[in-house]
Amino acid sequence: MEKRTVSLLTAFCLLMIFCFPTYAVENQEMIRNSNGEIVMKDGEVVPKNVSPSEQLRELKEKGFSSQQIAEAKEKLSGQFIPEPQISTRASWVYHSPQITFYRQIDKVHCIHACTQMTLKYFGITISQRDLEGIDKLPTSPTGTNITYVPGVLNSMQKNNAYVFINGTNCSREIMQNHLYSSIVNYDAPAIIAIAIDEAAYWPYYDNVGSPGHGLVISGATIQKTEFEVTDPISGFVGGGIDMSKTPQKYTTYSTKIYYVINKNGMGYAF
Repeated sequence: MEKRTVSLLTAFCLLMIFCFPTYAVENQEMIRNSNGEIVMKDGEVVPKNVSPSEQLRELKEKGFSSQQIAEAKEKLSGQFIPEPQISTRASWVYHSPQITFYRQIDKVHCIHACTQMTLKYFGITISQRDLEGIDKLPTSPTGTNITYVPGVLNSMQKNNAYVFINGTNCSREIMQNHLYSSIVNYDAPAIIAIAIDEAAYWPYYDNVGSPGHGLVISGATIQKTEFEVTDPISGFVGGGIDMSKTPQKYTTYSTKIYYVINKNGMGYAF
């Protein structure tokens, strides 16, 4: 009788494994945050829901003012944001004070370092380790999805209502306007996420070892044809990567920025 019971139990277990494998795998491989949202699946970060209505709803919940929410709505509209007049004698505009540089602590913490730099600009000091986690910036072996950045920034500061813009949903002219406005209108550093599978389109990245990367916009020409970026991978050496010759800050053309954020769902937070 005991042998028969064991045999029946074994048969039942095999039936569950072979007939219902998906249910078991999903429960093991899906990770949710405290709000019940799926943030990890199959070991990779799941992009956050960043529809305009959802982003505006979150801003209201986080207590942003009606004026800031109106500004966020304007950012998400896909229209040009009016720019203040700048002296024609100035060829470049920069964030002031300058962006404080932080080197990423490993090859997948570029977004964490960019978020750390941005919060420091607002007078908030935090470590990259403290920005980790399923309720902040979930991280996988290939990095962190930038769609989580606005939520973290908006939870920790109220100087600017950050939104995410998908690079495939905007024109180069709108992107230029947005990144320029992050300096002259909002005084809030923008973070860009770029695809670097083609190193020829981005300087210094012959051996970065990752399909994507995050950087902070720290300056722009008044014509918006060139931008200065602050690169958290500058000086990073480890894991088969040597970026010791990469400067902390350098300039690149807006056409190149648009190309590398217009691929693979990349974009920017501003």
